[in-house]
Amino acid sequence: MSTADHQCEHLVAFLRELNRNRDLQSLARVVLEQAVSLVPGAQRGSFMLLDRDEDCFQFRAAVGWPLQKLRQVVVPSSQLLQQLAFGDRPAIVREPYKLDREHGLHALAESFQTLFGPVRAILSMPVFFEGTIIAYLNLDNIEDPDSFQ
Repeated sequence: MSTADHQCEHLVAFLRELNRNRDLQSLARVVLEQAVSLVPGAQRGSFMLLDRDEDCFQFRAAVGWPLQKLRQVVVPSSQLLQQLAFGDRPAIVREPYKLDREHGLHALAESFQTLFGPVRAILSMPVFFEGTIIAYLNLDNIEDPDSFQ
């Protein structure tokens, strides 16, 4: 079987899996699983969704992280590192805990570091709906700050 045929089969299987899942959490998990398996340097991943009523981001799906622990962390929109440091663009965040502290987010950095240990790099991609960021898809590397080039 050629590489193109294999890639086509992989894409069809991925699309079928997306069609089987109707709720956002399940869809996000399927996308994360594919992204972690395909993106060089990705070891883990998470999906954060905006709660408009509370004006904060909450973790709704994860691969390689304990989702129950992630759900303990609620990130106010005003304290989201991705937005503070990079605005509304996709970003590679190297040494995120250090960057959190540089932006005055000491408590948030401590919470994440205590719960999850080291994260050396994050590839963070905003998800837009009607011109507003409603979620972030994050791919993580726990070993190499230069894993996403």
